[in-house]
Amino acid sequence: FMMEPGKVLSTFKAKNGSSVVLRTPDMHDLSDMLKFINDLVAEKAMIATSRKQTLESEADYLSGIISSNIKGNAVHIVAEVNGHMIGKGEVTRGSDESRHTGTLGISLAKNYRSIGIGTALVKELLKQAKRLGIKLVYLEVFANNVHAQNLYKKMGFKITGALPKKLRYGGKYVDAVLMAKKL
Repeated sequence: FMMEPGKVLSTFKAKNGSSVVLRTPDMHDLSDMLKFINDLVAEKAMIATSRKQTLESEADYLSGIISSNIKGNAVHIVAEVNGHMIGKGEVTRGSDESRHTGTLGISLAKNYRSIGIGTALVKELLKQAKRLGIKLVYLEVFANNVHAQNLYKKMGFKITGALPKKLRYGGKYVDAVLMAKKL
């Protein structure tokens, strides 16, 4: 099956009363996506990049993830409130001998955390990953991001190990905690 751009997967009410749409990204997300990533960078959020993106780099990224969704190499989902993207997540399929696995990541805008959107996003990502035939989902999380680890534990992920000092945060090296869940 393929995930065409802009396809609505689910809608729900967040704990703050916001109506949330979970859908696949499309090129209309470009300006929201650029603002989203650069706001996270400015906030010094615990994400994989600390570099601001340009319109060009984000356009390349967005067209790449849309292509991955269509080819079935990944599941990319955006969370939208009032017509604007406020979060995103993905499960990226492994290649060749690890095609049965996927790597999960999510991020939410600052004002949309701890109101159930992350939980709903992870649930939808796991559901769609299972439809793709992914059997095992892994993730890496900053050791000092206890909030995220608790979310993943609640969703059935188990800690399977750590990579010492793999990530940098605030000028210091931080362990990456590895977690996994069978689908």
